[in-house]
Amino acid sequence: PAAYDGVISVAAVDAQREIASYSNRGTSIDISAPGGDGSTDFNGDGYPDGILSTGGSADAGGVEFAYTFLNGTSMAAPHVSGVIALMKSINPQLDGPQLESLLQSSSLTDDLGSAGRDDLYGHGLVNARKAVEAALASIGETFTPPATLRASSQSLNFGGAREQLDITLSNGGSGDLQVLGLDSDASWLSVSALEVDAAGLGRYRLQVDRSGLADGLYSATVSARSSANSLQVRALLSVGDAAVADVGVLYIIVYDPATDAAIAQSVARAEAGRYAFRFQDLPDGTYQVFAGTDADNDLFICDAGEACGAWLTTDEPGLIVLDRDRDALDFPIEHFIRLPSGPDVNANVASESRGVPRER
Repeated sequence: PAAYDGVISVAAVDAQREIASYSNRGTSIDISAPGGDGSTDFNGDGYPDGILSTGGSADAGGVEFAYTFLNGTSMAAPHVSGVIALMKSINPQLDGPQLESLLQSSSLTDDLGSAGRDDLYGHGLVNARKAVEAALASIGETFTPPATLRASSQSLNFGGAREQLDITLSNGGSGDLQVLGLDSDASWLSVSALEVDAAGLGRYRLQVDRSGLADGLYSATVSARSSANSLQVRALLSVGDAAVADVGVLYIIVYDPATDAAIAQSVARAEAGRYAFRFQDLPDGTYQVFAGTDADNDLFICDAGEACGAWLTTDEPGLIVLDRDRDALDFPIEHFIRLPSGPDVNANVASESRGVPRER
């Protein structure tokens, strides 16, 4: 349906504004938006780089609601829907052809990837401020906030192995500004321009050099100065034996949604932070692939509190048409992260929800 005429097709990007591994691609892509990646924590805030959303789990004791981090194009598309809702709140008469014209003229987006429209990002990353300004202009009104230097992230986490990460500097207002310089306060952290315009706005790369550093944790600051204001971006770094991601024994399940049954299982252990799996002699069909732990040994993976993953994502398991050999079916494994929510308004609802069954 995303490729139909009159439908806005949305691609997903991660916290680094790179195309997400699970994202749609192709000639039908119109626009991109944040979709999240639960396998990374680029900003070092202690939470996965997913999109904070609402969720819940059910068992015999009732339904427990929570805020949780999710990822997928199902997270990216609502960003675009919300921005268009903002535009419609300003001008209810905006229709599909008008929105399409604004999209094609880059009035709603920041360009990513190749100049102009491309098959990864469409016309670019949705920009709510630009969209609101376009909606105001459509009714003959203007809004001119002062020029303000903004960064795509206030902190970057290099961890124990990553050597480079990018930030994007942009003008959060409507006036003019000039980037005057970016400076690092640590010798092990350097910054260089990648793709910037005449005003110095655009993409910058932060590079770390661990050579000569003793084992330990390090923090540094990059200061960005402009004619309008200044800002700081914190960088975090660890040196030494980096902890290798390992959730324990992982069960990989090939699941047939037509029969609601698992048809094959593989058991894997982590090697250098990755789990490899392989299935042979599977019958042709349409399947899903799930992977997870079974901490309580109840023969169900992906229960609450257990590590879980699926191709494409846990909230959008993809269908795999198996009519030939398939490879590179990579996907992240993550724990269901809960944040405190308000009172449970459905505390008396009693239902039972289990994960994916596995073999003994």
